[in-house]
Amino acid sequence: MSGLLVAIDPYIARLNAGVNEGFFGPINTTVLKLTQPDPEQVVRTSFLKRSYGQALDSYNRPQPLEIEFTIDECDPDLLAMGMLGKAATYAQAARAMGDPATDVVVWLDKWVSLSHNSLTEFAITGKTEGTDYEVEMEAGLLKALSTGTLTDGETVSYTAAATARAGHQIDAGTDSILQIGIRGPGKNLFTEKLLELEVWQANVSPSGGMDFISKDPISMTFKGTVIVPAGKPGPYRYTEYA
Repeated sequence: MSGLLVAIDPYIARLNAGVNEGFFGPINTTVLKLTQPDPEQVVRTSFLKRSYGQALDSYNRPQPLEIEFTIDECDPDLLAMGMLGKAATYAQAARAMGDPATDVVVWLDKWVSLSHNSLTEFAITGKTEGTDYEVEMEAGLLKALSTGTLTDGETVSYTAAATARAGHQIDAGTDSILQIGIRGPGKNLFTEKLLELEVWQANVSPSGGMDFISKDPISMTFKGTVIVPAGKPGPYRYTEYA
């Protein structure tokens, strides 16, 4: 007889109407918990004089299996899961000072967004930086200063140069629920036997906050219900082999 202490490499797939779209991973998963809730007791109670209040029949109705897992990796596709969105490619075209001027409405002593980020040059004809305006080049933000000649609500034309940028972006909150599958090859550290955990389908949602200002790495927790797909004998499978 032996105990069970598991080291596991979880791979997580997003499902589209139950169809596996491919696994991400292996993913560092700090929690992977499958919980069978207490059953619901269904009791037929006696109202007869001699057995009043006693159980004539009873049945324990099983409840759906619950899943909870926490990951601390934040690749775009995984981060999108925590934001209930999907990752998409992002690109900003380069801009040169010789390109046509762009208009922006300014407000005194408040920042407004410009058309580009990662600016390398910026100018407003007839205005002086530090007196009439301030600009945050990396963030692409402009502030009209009350010490200068710009006014509240004024439309200002500017020229700027900016570098091209490429990456990913996520529009959060575009999904209401996540369908996922998990495949986890691993081993029992006590016995060195290999094992595999397979969750065919789980409908989950992010749980808890995503702290973007923290001393610790961001982690994302997901909770939900394990589904038994058609043709599968149960909600998940555990396999162990030498």
